[in-house]
Amino acid sequence: MSLLSTAWRWAFWAFSFLSLAAACFQQRPQFPEPVKVGVCTSFRPLVDEVVRTGLWNLEITEGPSRFVLKGFEAGEFDLAIIALPLPEATIIATDTLAIVVHPSNRVNSLTLEELKRLYAGYIWDWSLLGGRGEVVIVSREEGSGARALFEEAVMKGERLSPAALIAPSSQSVLDYVSFREGAIGYVSGAMVGKEVKTVLVEGKAISSPDYPLKLPAYAIWQTEAGRKLLEFIKGPAGRKILSHRYLLP
Repeated sequence: MSLLSTAWRWAFWAFSFLSLAAACFQQRPQFPEPVKVGVCTSFRPLVDEVVRTGLWNLEITEGPSRFVLKGFEAGEFDLAIIALPLPEATIIATDTLAIVVHPSNRVNSLTLEELKRLYAGYIWDWSLLGGRGEVVIVSREEGSGARALFEEAVMKGERLSPAALIAPSSQSVLDYVSFREGAIGYVSGAMVGKEVKTVLVEGKAISSPDYPLKLPAYAIWQTEAGRKLLEFIKGPAGRKILSHRYLLP
């Protein structure tokens, strides 16, 4: 191989490397301080996916949707991601609200009416639905976007049973349901693991396009850093990393 050919080869690889480095540098947002993000517990996995790209330095505060919204209104966050609809917010992804039970529970499917009767306290034993043992219902606290959706789509004005256990986060719901055989709860489908079992709702699995309980993620920004982060999430790179967990608009 001639020296000229070798020189051209090295020049080509050097140019390719520098072009790739420049592209990566341009893609990395340049903010001297961490971008402050408030996120409801149902959508913490969404923010974690962004963190895993290594492109963003985020300061994350997690809590119920109304807690996050209150912090946003007080100027504490550049960007807020919640499960409550706001006129000025934009939908960045859609999750499912999964109904979870202990893996030993023999009940595999529930209708919306059966869910309502369970959470209202009218069905107190799983034997009435083909299972066995006492029913223990677990709900989220007031201010949770997941609870707001559940009350709107399932309860439809029916009161929650006074016997319901109130969990402060989606992870708390999962932890409790995973060790209590008679327990039932609801959480973001993106958070469900092997420690619990999801039941069909109206015969539909959470992976089904027409699953009846959809949980949208709403985002709202108020600083330049928040706007840039939202642009990334809605852009090609953001959509690619979120698409394996969520439905995208």
